[in-house]
Amino acid sequence: MNTRKVILLCVSVGALAGAGVLTVRHLTLVNRESQDFPDGIPFLCTRPECQAEFVTTLDEMSDYRMKHPEELTMPCPKCGKSDTVRAVPCQKCKHFFPRSLARRGGDVLCPQCTPTSAPAL
Repeated sequence: MNTRKVILLCVSVGALAGAGVLTVRHLTLVNRESQDFPDGIPFLCTRPECQAEFVTTLDEMSDYRMKHPEELTMPCPKCGKSDTVRAVPCQKCKHFFPRSLARRGGDVLCPQCTPTSAPAL
């Protein structure tokens, strides 16, 4: 084999190896993100007349952010307004509530399930 063929063979093998490494890294990143949000990302519309609860996938959220970089939140699918906040589903009643209310001493506190005698947040 002449030198030119050996060089082309080495370049081809290197390119295939690089493509394989990039593919594996991409797949593990997508899988890791999916494990963080296996059921999607919950949102809650804060408009009093709407109060819709919805879940969006990472792909939907990414696509929306690419098309609307100036928007900070996802629009509500029910009313179409962007008055939404990230939410947490209650383990008991399954209703969503704002993520800002989710942690207090490591406990998840749903406003609907929390006893009325509990101190206000």
